Amino acid sequence: MKLLLDQGLHRSAAARLRHVGIDTIHVGEIDMFAAEDLDILQWGREEERVVVTLDAASTRYSHSPARAIPPSSEFVSKDCRPRRW
Repeated sequence: MKLLLDQGLHRSAAARLRHVGIDTIHVGEIDMFAAEDLDILQWGREEERVVVTLDAASTRYSHSPARAIPPSSEFVSKDCRPRRW
């Protein structure tokens, strides 16, 4: 599993996950710290990563067809329930 941690999570979480063998990147490590949610979700999809976020607002894209992420994208929100788009 490959993860992309959103800005709501501390950078050290990525390092800790890598330490235990989980392929993890934090948005701050790829100069996306201030990126829009849609851009982060799209980058995660392109890189085949599950986006982990504490930002419940990210779910708004699942209800907006004009800005929706393609169906193969996944993310995990603070309630820890994976969602598929």
